[in-house]
Amino acid sequence: MPPKPIRYKTPISTFMTLGTFLRQLRQARNLSQQEVAIAIPVSQSTYSEWESDVRLPKTKYLILLSRELRVSFNEFTNYISKEELHQDGEIIQLKAEIALLRQREEQYQVTIQALQRKLSALHP
Repeated sequence: MPPKPIRYKTPISTFMTLGTFLRQLRQARNLSQQEVAIAIPVSQSTYSEWESDVRLPKTKYLILLSRELRVSFNEFTNYISKEELHQDGEIIQLKAEIALLRQREEQYQVTIQALQRKLSALHP
C-alpha cells in the first residue's frame, strides 16, 4: 500500500531548519520522538537534539530517517546549510585525519632530508 501523502500543519518554508522539518514529518506521521528514535535506532535524547537543531544527524542516520519518515534523502539535504555540513562530526573527523597525515608527511620529509644530508656527507 503506498504511503499517505504528508499533510503539514504549517506551510513548508525553504528557510525551515532540518530540525523543524524532522518535527513536522514526525508529527504528520503521528509518531512520537521515542518511536522514531527506536526505529533508527538512537536514543530519544539524541533524536530530540536533532529536532531542536542542537546536533546534526550523521549521513547514515539521515538515510534511516528518510526511510522511516518516507521522504527522499534529497529532501533532507535541502534543509542542511553548508555551515551545518562543516559542523558534521564525520567531516570534522576527516579534516582531523587529513591534518594528521599532512603533519606526518612533513615529518617524513624532514627525516628524508636529514638522511640525504648524512648520505651526502659520507659520499661527497
